[in-house]
Amino acid sequence: MARTITIPPLASGDLKIAAALDGEILRIKMSGIVDMRDPQTILNPYWEKVDKEIVSAGLQQVELDVRGVDFMNSSGIICMVRWITQAKARAPDEAYHIVVQHEPAIGWQKKTIPLFLKLAPGLVTLGGKAT
Repeated sequence: MARTITIPPLASGDLKIAAALDGEILRIKMSGIVDMRDPQTILNPYWEKVDKEIVSAGLQQVELDVRGVDFMNSSGIICMVRWITQAKARAPDEAYHIVVQHEPAIGWQKKTIPLFLKLAPGLVTLGGKAT
């Protein structure tokens, strides 16, 4: 039986997020900047939807590509931390793995992505070249 997800693309200001199912992997690609004053009003519901769809579809892996995000303020980072924390709290039968594609030359990514790995060791890992 083919898995399906329903996660509409998100576009707000300079930020764009698109999610697509590629076989058994949900690929999420982000681009632009997150500099809005209150990003949690749009990002928290988005990441909650992502989490719900992943669990509903029984997916085991998510690839999050943030290489196109030039800047993310602390409020945007907190939204991602909230999602990772939610995923980390999942029961083993609902657990999934997040592989992050990032660009260490971009300041916020160099500082933040390693913290995601420490926040959820084993759940969050770094990926190689995205497809």
